[in-house]
Amino acid sequence: MAYAEKILFFLCLLLIFTRPFIGQLPFSRQDYLLTVAFLLAATPIIAINKNKIKKNSIDLFVLLLLASLVPSLFSSQNISLSLNKMLTIFGYITVFYLTRSLDTGRQKKVITAALLSAAIICIYGAYQYFWGFGHIRESLIR
Repeated sequence: MAYAEKILFFLCLLLIFTRPFIGQLPFSRQDYLLTVAFLLAATPIIAINKNKIKKNSIDLFVLLLLASLVPSLFSSQNISLSLNKMLTIFGYITVFYLTRSLDTGRQKKVITAALLSAAIICIYGAYQYFWGFGHIRESLIR
């Protein structure tokens, strides 16, 4: 089981790293598939390591968030969009509980994967701000 857990953990790291690069608006189907894949990969890891999660006051607020999502879903005018956003929120909550269930070394790997992808996005944003807009404008004119 340890080998399968290592593979699932590596898959979780890969999905956490690639998540910021998939936008919800232009790639809604890929975003949905990425979130479902992450939930399927992270749930067994959390189940295996559930004894390491110590309950604290944050769990109450997470439960309140989940409880507030149910009336929000039923009062929504666009149920499919609400379900998609709920799935995204479940993905974020799963990341939270995944990092809580891991040991310190694996927690650092998850944080490193998230920070590395954020750094790449920031560098790309700085490039777009200083040099990229001119290239985009020129390609649109052509």
